[in-house]
Amino acid sequence: MSHEELEEEIRKISIQCLISCEKGASEKVWNFSLKGRKIWNVSLDFSYDFPNRLPFAKLLDKDDVGILAHVNRACTVCVEESDSIVINTSNPSKVIEYFLEEIVKTLDHASVRINQVELTDEYEGYFQHDAIGDVNSFYVATDKFEIITLSVIPIRSGYLYRQNHHYHFPVLLLNQRNEYPTHFSNVKKAISTIINIIHLPLDTPVLPPSNAEKLTAKYIYSIFDNISPENKSALNEFLEKTNPKKEFFILLSMPRQANERTQLLLQYIHKDDRPHPCAEYSDQWELRFYTMQRNHREYLLERGGAKNILSNKKVAIVGCGSVGSEIAFMLAKTGIGELTLIDNDDLKVDNIYRHRLGGSYLNYELEKLKTSTPKVKHNSKVVALQFALQKDLPYVKVTAIKKVFEKVLNEEYIVNSDLVIIAVGSPSLNLKFNIDLKGRDVKHAIFCWNEAAGYGGHSVRLNLDTCCLNCLYTYEDGYSNICKLNLLDSDQKISKNLTGCAGVFTPFSYLDSSQTAILAANQSVQLLLNQDLTSKAASWKGKGTGSLKTTARYDAINLVDEFAISRAELCKVCNDK
Repeated sequence: MSHEELEEEIRKISIQCLISCEKGASEKVWNFSLKGRKIWNVSLDFSYDFPNRLPFAKLLDKDDVGILAHVNRACTVCVEESDSIVINTSNPSKVIEYFLEEIVKTLDHASVRINQVELTDEYEGYFQHDAIGDVNSFYVATDKFEIITLSVIPIRSGYLYRQNHHYHFPVLLLNQRNEYPTHFSNVKKAISTIINIIHLPLDTPVLPPSNAEKLTAKYIYSIFDNISPENKSALNEFLEKTNPKKEFFILLSMPRQANERTQLLLQYIHKDDRPHPCAEYSDQWELRFYTMQRNHREYLLERGGAKNILSNKKVAIVGCGSVGSEIAFMLAKTGIGELTLIDNDDLKVDNIYRHRLGGSYLNYELEKLKTSTPKVKHNSKVVALQFALQKDLPYVKVTAIKKVFEKVLNEEYIVNSDLVIIAVGSPSLNLKFNIDLKGRDVKHAIFCWNEAAGYGGHSVRLNLDTCCLNCLYTYEDGYSNICKLNLLDSDQKISKNLTGCAGVFTPFSYLDSSQTAILAANQSVQLLLNQDLTSKAASWKGKGTGSLKTTARYDAINLVDEFAISRAELCKVCNDK
């Protein structure tokens, strides 16, 4: 939108809260006086792609900055939920009117004294633009004074260069025991020089400096007394043992309305040795600070939509091929605390277009053997999955079992699992494992598999105390080898081979496996959250990629179908049990 077009749209504005408007410092900036609980003077900076993007709003009265919530130190007004506003680009003046009215609502709400707590909750965001950067943290701040550890790298040049003195750049914050998920990402490489610092927890939240002033050593020193007597005693004991230095770090925290605490990492730098900043004030300290990039479990799970309540749940997955590998990742990302992966197969190049893992987990290097011909050793599916899961997610425990299921039936990780998922894809093996699980008093199981050529897939959640998989193969006149869920006729060839008999496979895609895995993952979470403990069969229907014959059920169901399962009267497995 051109400057002239923007001005024309602004001149059309007619809302009760508008007192006046005029051009600002540039042709894209306009200043507005708005009437709310008081007169609010704000500027709007319009981007060149307005009205497809909302303008930036700034409060012009600095006296109110540091007092009002939703206004940061740069004076930017954060209009709540602006990301969810649907912009009618055909009427730009109405967009501006709506935005100005939302600004007045936001500022009026923030000016009510009782809402000042929202500002203290935003303390980190208030100073975001002044921070040197983020520091990753696996430390959970509480209301207790602690000596904690900080991984740092030495700096002797650049912005921290001070007369050849050594200073440090913070990298990773840890607890006293230096605990962190060692397999996660490349965290281990980030652990360098370790120094001890203090966590100083304020008893009550404080307001930032007034008039949009910067964070200073003087301001910080003025709030050091806002700690409990117990923490004050611990701090004094620490200070008595602390020698003067040229650099100190302090993790400062304060309570928020929710359980999480506001946190800032403060770095004090001086050209000479000085007493600890908590012990003695000096205006010669250069103060730098960093915001926290929280990495601890509770924060990451809630922030990512996972469930912390699932962190104590144990799930065993038998079969880690296309469907099973996808389920493993889905469940790990819901917050499941412990996964046991059971599969005796290796990952091969044949798998990569429909397996969760790709070519980076294959091996092409020859293994040098002393007594035989060198060969290429394939990586185990479960070991590769274990590595991938623990590298991607910090708080899931993964156990890899490279064995056939029959050899681990009596193991603790099967018997004590909250849920066993069978994703082997073979009807005969499914029925065999169904009998095995009933015999081991496993209560909850899910069997899931794809049908060929994109015609569909199934997930069957079972309370084995009440029914079993065999019930779906049992009819009024007895047992059949045809499952009631089938979408494809059984009397036809569904497999393919590209290299002869040794290369026979059932055709289906990664998307097929993903849809089946979604059914199984949803059924798993409902069960583990105690939202639904009943036995149910869920199916999805696809259009198929071939000319295979389908069943009457295929024609009868919608794209997704789910129904309750009850015990079949003639089921031999249930009756034998």
